[in-house]
Amino acid sequence: MLYYLNQKYFAESYVYVVASDDEEPSGLTYLTQKTINFKGRQARFFFYKVAYGEGDETTYSLACAGPFHINTSDVSSEDATADIYYDEDFDPSNSAAQMDALIKQMEDWYKWEDEKEKDAAIK
Repeated sequence: MLYYLNQKYFAESYVYVVASDDEEPSGLTYLTQKTINFKGRQARFFFYKVAYGEGDETTYSLACAGPFHINTSDVSSEDATADIYYDEDFDPSNSAAQMDALIKQMEDWYKWEDEKEKDAAIK
């Protein structure tokens, strides 16, 4: 049971939820994880390839979940969320650039939980 109690599986569930907004995905494939400086803090992100449809009709998108604590044993997810890169279909030959673009996309709207609390206290 504790097998699923880790950041990677929390990330997968976040991705599944956001990927199911319009259409339920036919599959999720774990790609990689990265530790990056995200909005001034070190954080871990998990990347997945999301499949929609079956057979010749299958399309793929890149999705990401995070930010998670850099300590992998810390499974708290109060700051974590997920997003999908919709600008173009997932392209394995261009995955690094697409991952960077997805992180940038998240930076444009994301706020750390403690920053939200500070903003709420000011209002």
